[in-house]
Amino acid sequence: MSLIGYMSLIALLRYRQYMDGDRGTQTDFGLAAGIYGGKRLNAGIFAQTTWVNAKSAQYYYGITAQHAASAGLPAFNAQGGQLFNPKPTLRAKNVPKVNVNQIYI
Repeated sequence: MSLIGYMSLIALLRYRQYMDGDRGTQTDFGLAAGIYGGKRLNAGIFAQTTWVNAKSAQYYYGITAQHAASAGLPAFNAQGGQLFNPKPTLRAKNVPKVNVNQIYI
């Protein structure tokens, strides 16, 4: 096993509680890692998730009965929990399909 090189790693842990108390609390956790560093290009990966309590979820994403009546929408009671649930996916658009068996080198 050989050492390829060093990798920078940055961790984020943040707790937010607003002073007015009406917006609830939020907790963020994130990781960032530098995976390539060159003279002209640096590349890295980043992931972050946020957890909120019920008060925060209702403030930002809920629809109260009063607002629902005036907007013509159904009421929505938002629940607390993980706000963003990242799922690792690989997406590509407009990429031609290539039959690997027909590639000659």
